[in-house]
Amino acid sequence: MKKVVLLLWMLFHLALLPAWTFEDSLEIRKAVLDYAEGFYSGDVAGMEHALYPDIDKVKPVKVSQLGNSALIYSTYSGLLEATRSGAGNLEEGKRHISIDVLIIN
Repeated sequence: MKKVVLLLWMLFHLALLPAWTFEDSLEIRKAVLDYAEGFYSGDVAGMEHALYPDIDKVKPVKVSQLGNSALIYSTYSGLLEATRSGAGNLEEGKRHISIDVLIIN
């Protein structure tokens, strides 16, 4: 009985999701590729296309000396400057970029 209720609940909520198109998923993939490839190749124009100007990126990192974690905060201009300086440069053969668009809401 619990499985039936759970299934009905999931189907009901899935029916409430807005419709999205294949073109929507292509645009998302393009933005993600512009971001990843732009950062790893130093392509600032690609990053500008992919990023929203009000972005605030927070990334957790492990501080190996202490065994603790810290947060690194980046803004739009900071991400563009890091790209411009080559902070993420990685040879094309070493980039392993994979994108799966699951749900667009």
